[in-house]
Amino acid sequence: MMGSQSLKMYVKVLRIALGMLAAPMVPGLLFSISDLFSRSPVGTTWFLWFAAVAGYPVGAIFGIPMYCIYFRNRPVTFWRCVLIGLALGSMAYMLAFIAGLTTGDPAAGYAVRTTILLLPVSAFCGGLATASFWLIARPDLYARARTSE
Repeated sequence: MMGSQSLKMYVKVLRIALGMLAAPMVPGLLFSISDLFSRSPVGTTWFLWFAAVAGYPVGAIFGIPMYCIYFRNRPVTFWRCVLIGLALGSMAYMLAFIAGLTTGDPAAGYAVRTTILLLPVSAFCGGLATASFWLIARPDLYARARTSE
């Protein structure tokens, strides 16, 4: 039989894993709401695909280590997670062009200049994904439990 402490740890890990799996898809779901009611929801598939391609690598490469390192000894607040998400969303946008920009490729410079208006959208998506992660994982509950004992 599992002890109370090990059950809490199991639930915490399960919520964090579920949050990391579901949260990157939330921006894609939000942007596809209007397309869900059309006769041909092609946009829904594209939005979800793009959310997965843009969200999961950034979450795996930067989000998981950042969560493990940054929140180890600090309180996990909703707004702190959202601010980190805004930064990760901006980083996701820039990672799409960084290889071309570092080599001086004129096409990459043109792409950044013509799509720079998508930077705030990308930051918003990052903030929305981390807000969703926080609401699913609720790491503040476990931070309080750890400090109250």
